[in-house]
Amino acid sequence: MSTIDTQTHVGTRCNILDEGEYILAKGILLDFMTSDVIVELLPDKEYDPSSFLPGRGLTVRVFDTQNGLTSYRGRVTRLEGSKLFIGGCSIHTHEERRKDIKVMVNRDVFLITRERNHNNVEITQKISVVLYDISAGGVGIVTDQKLFPGREYEFVFDLGRDPDILTIVVIRKANVQVSGKTLYGCQFVDLHPMQESQVREFVFRRHLGPAV
Repeated sequence: MSTIDTQTHVGTRCNILDEGEYILAKGILLDFMTSDVIVELLPDKEYDPSSFLPGRGLTVRVFDTQNGLTSYRGRVTRLEGSKLFIGGCSIHTHEERRKDIKVMVNRDVFLITRERNHNNVEITQKISVVLYDISAGGVGIVTDQKLFPGREYEFVFDLGRDPDILTIVVIRKANVQVSGKTLYGCQFVDLHPMQESQVREFVFRRHLGPAV
């Protein structure tokens, strides 16, 4: 088990995923006790209560400023209203992703971020950036706009087949600049296995041959 401070995750937003890495719901991590996690399910993403039957294996994934994406993996013990209880959790970080092969891209894309204002109305913002590099674990983003660590962004990217919507979370602001602009390191958030396979194939092709 990791020695990270689990209490720093209390009160943070999280995704709840099944064993196939499909996002079942979004929530707020309310508490972590020994190896049990309590999550308040949010109405941001409509969920089916039958998805949380006792004994089902789930992953609760949060953003950690020190470790990046961190996962709690355990089994449902019960669902009380909108409170989900998951027991026997082990903790996993995604540090190994930094070892993935990284290739240069230098492609213009738009980042999409969605927030709710004080009236609970969703506001969509589009930010023009340069996709600097990519690996199976994440991307480097270059921009003169301010991006916020821990915030999720979406972008459309053509992996060589049909364009796909990928979600990233900003991990850190690099200490170097590219063409006078800021470089941000980002991790992919909950890639579907098919998406991850396509990203790896894209990186592999770029790594072996000329840019396509």
